[in-house]
Amino acid sequence: MKIDFYLDEVHKAIQVSYSLKDPETRKREVNALLKLAENVVVDDWCIITRDEEEIIVEGEKTIRVVPVWRCLLDDEE
Repeated sequence: MKIDFYLDEVHKAIQVSYSLKDPETRKREVNALLKLAENVVVDDWCIITRDEEEIIVEGEKTIRVVPVWRCLLDDEE
């Protein structure tokens, strides 16, 4: 599994994908984040996409899906 970004000092994991509309892509990106959590502490989960926005809940984990434009405007991403 490949993780795009992990910010150790804030325990944040970020995946980047053009779109999550394809079920295979969605599964790959979500599973990469979940696999990372088996090895390191992750408190904040995020997938950056071109224009999609949603919340994905996997067990007790909440993954925010945000469009790239929102990340560029919001310094909290």
